[in-house]
Amino acid sequence: MQVPVSARMLRMMLCWLLLTVLAACQTSVPYFAEPSPHLASGRPDPRLVVSRSISERAASALQRIPVAKGKLGLAPGFEDHLLSALQPLDIVMVRSPRGPVRNGIPSYFTHAIIWLGTKRQLTAAGLWDHPSLAPYRGDIEAGDVALEAINTHVHLMKLSRVTDRDVLAIVRPPQSALRHRGRVLARALDTIGRPYDTNLDLDDRDRLTCAELVVEVFPSLVLPVRYSLGRRTLIPDDIVRLAAEGEAGFRLREAFATRPDGRYYRLRRGEVQKRLTTPARTPPFDYY
Repeated sequence: MQVPVSARMLRMMLCWLLLTVLAACQTSVPYFAEPSPHLASGRPDPRLVVSRSISERAASALQRIPVAKGKLGLAPGFEDHLLSALQPLDIVMVRSPRGPVRNGIPSYFTHAIIWLGTKRQLTAAGLWDHPSLAPYRGDIEAGDVALEAINTHVHLMKLSRVTDRDVLAIVRPPQSALRHRGRVLARALDTIGRPYDTNLDLDDRDRLTCAELVVEVFPSLVLPVRYSLGRRTLIPDDIVRLAAEGEAGFRLREAFATRPDGRYYRLRRGEVQKRLTTPARTPPFDYY
């Protein structure tokens, strides 16, 4: 069903996009624990209609805007420590460097990554010879050791991109999932090539956001549905929140940030929890 979009609504959308680009300190996008009345009644939202028509081009433009390097990637010794701390199929939650992309995500942690593992790690876990890994062994040996949904599709990524962040947290899956590592690995690799959902719309079943990728790989992780800008969505902070609380056996293993002198340090669980965003309970307007 197509919803007519007025010139006023289009101007509002363009203004929101401009604010997202210009503001870089914190997210300007609200989200809620309950749907607004029009969304609860099943009526389509004009902003989502507009977003679907411009989001891919807008996301592509935003990705090309230069941003600062991630502080953790510059911290002495951090990559080596991270490699020693990670295990295959860990979930890596990150906060991107300051910029328009970070500002447009309604979450302190802005991105979720699946750590596949190095050849050594996968061999130690008994996964290197798994049939699902066969097409990707060369990529992993070349340094493509993690999986993300961003830009255009789900793809492999290198360690240097994983660490190009300001804050990073390791979420360890439950033992019940790790007892079936081969199945989990196969599910993860099966998502490669799936289109990325630039609308962050949970009801788009053909495309994945980074949080939806995590749920696709770990179906036992049940995230609360949130509501923002006329759509149902999943929020990365909820992954960290549930892990910090030990929900479904997922555990917050470690988290890191940097000091003013550029050195990395370990964040305590309570510090991480204080940084997480929380949804407003009830939307203040029929449309939000």
